[in-house]
Amino acid sequence: MTDSTSVSPDAVLPRPPVWPRFAVSFAILGGWLVCHAVGDAFAVLVEHWPVALTMVFGSFVAGATAEGGGAVAFPVFTKALAIPPATARDFALAIQSVGMTCGALLIARSGYRYLADVFAWTLAGAAPAVIIGLVWVAPLVVPPYPKIFFSLFTLVFGGFLVWLNWGHHRALREAVDCRSWATRGQFILAGLVGGLVASIVGSGADVVLFILLCLRYDIDEKIGTRTTVFVMASVSLVGFAFSLLSGRLDPRVLPMWQAAVPVVAFGAPLGALFCSWQKREHVVAFLIGLILLEFVTTLWLVPIDRRIALFSLAFLLLSSLVMAWLRWCRYRPTEEESAV
Repeated sequence: MTDSTSVSPDAVLPRPPVWPRFAVSFAILGGWLVCHAVGDAFAVLVEHWPVALTMVFGSFVAGATAEGGGAVAFPVFTKALAIPPATARDFALAIQSVGMTCGALLIARSGYRYLADVFAWTLAGAAPAVIIGLVWVAPLVVPPYPKIFFSLFTLVFGGFLVWLNWGHHRALREAVDCRSWATRGQFILAGLVGGLVASIVGSGADVVLFILLCLRYDIDEKIGTRTTVFVMASVSLVGFAFSLLSGRLDPRVLPMWQAAVPVVAFGAPLGALFCSWQKREHVVAFLIGLILLEFVTTLWLVPIDRRIALFSLAFLLLSSLVMAWLRWCRYRPTEEESAV
């Protein structure tokens, strides 16, 4: 076991030089320049500069926290740019398939600790769930409920994060034993829920997994964040590929995606480095600040009528009970177990 003030093993492991870790990002940038040398790439960039600008911050958030780039793109697009939620969702999946994949590859190349088994079992549930959600669930959810759902979902968890980190002493763990099917089933279920959420708002599989890791397993938030980057990158690849190949992708998405690709190829890896270089408490504080900002913009920009208010209260109560239950039944390792 380690407490919240101990030094992570990441701090003492040797690392390769920084710039070679961006090899994939430079390759994507080079490919982007070559592909558009004979086209009108810069006209597309000029037309969709608000999208590219949004993803400067969005891709950094995707790599640095347990919220994907869609956590920034979805609210900005739907609230500030008046882009339909389905289009914002499709774009989030498309752009995260590039940015968060670059971030995940940098994490792997750097040798930073993440939970590979947890990632694999979560993806086993999330990959089919995002496809099921895109086909059958997302069409049933009408605006503005996706925006409200996402804001409230993250707000409740933000409250638990504050309580976990500043409310009392907390023993942190850096590993999860996935050898039992009971444990595997929990992560498969988290993947199923997260995949369905991602099919509605373009992000969320990462947040659901992060909630389970923090509340039930007391995993160090930095290690949990890296693991969620792998999950959301893979879910985004599956969702984007399915939408593109099945003809479900909104045609407005590809030009926006084209404009933002060179931005996110570097933004998410930089966010991943930022997360690994910061103290755990700073990463948590950054995440909580983002959650509060997202909630405030929802209150400011989304009209709230009686029906939405009642839905919000019910959802707040239900999600609070679920998260409280996760914390109450948190995993308590035996004395024989060695938590790293």
